[in-house]
Amino acid sequence: MLTHLNRIFADYAYPRSVEITWHAPDGQFNDIILTYPNGYRRGQRYPLVVFSHGGPEAASTEHFDGGEIGPLRDLFAARGFLVFEPNYRGSDNLGNAMSTRSIAIRSRGRTAM
Repeated sequence: MLTHLNRIFADYAYPRSVEITWHAPDGQFNDIILTYPNGYRRGQRYPLVVFSHGGPEAASTEHFDGGEIGPLRDLFAARGFLVFEPNYRGSDNLGNAMSTRSIAIRSRGRTAM
């Protein structure tokens, strides 16, 4: 260990965030970030917070301070909530080409969703 600057956080229980991915019927790659409450037990019911980031060029990520939600995700999880953060089409975590394609489709009067 090089330093002890964050020693006060050593015993803090950080919630677990995971990226869940799938391909839509048209082949489009999609993902969400799901954060589990501290002490999560499979089969137990939990209240849900859905955080839909701004856009079209924004994204939710697994990082501690990632995206617009920042550390609020951890605060909700610490209070017993599941936190669901969808990255809808056009989110910039999928790259500039995907964002540009999504905007181009919308400008032609079709939806990319």
